[in-house]
Amino acid sequence: MNEQKIKQLIQFQQGELDAVVLYQQLAKVMKDSESTSLFLQIAADEGGHAAIIRKITQAKLTPSHSKARLVVFLYRLVGLKRLLKILSKGEKKASIAYQPFLSEYAALQQIADEELKHADLLALLANKIA
Repeated sequence: MNEQKIKQLIQFQQGELDAVVLYQQLAKVMKDSESTSLFLQIAADEGGHAAIIRKITQAKLTPSHSKARLVVFLYRLVGLKRLLKILSKGEKKASIAYQPFLSEYAALQQIADEELKHADLLALLANKIA
């Protein structure tokens, strides 16, 4: 495995760890159980993604809380509907970012698929909001 690929996978791993904290923090500020449940489920999935990537990279990383604080601030600034749309786009981009690695690391297919599922769930929730 070349050094460039490892660096990219470590960035993916960090992003997944950061997403765990991000979705957990969003769950804490939600006022309805549907949003809370969705965010907690996505957080759990993201933790699983980080674990899959860690098996490849062998890197021990810790999550950063700065993105979570920024997203909670954005929630308060732009509202839940717009935030959900932003997060949905981010999940789609994450799925696309994994594509070049799938032939070499089949385990990443599950992550790419789940990121698309997250994007769809977030968009669906956004569409329910008036």
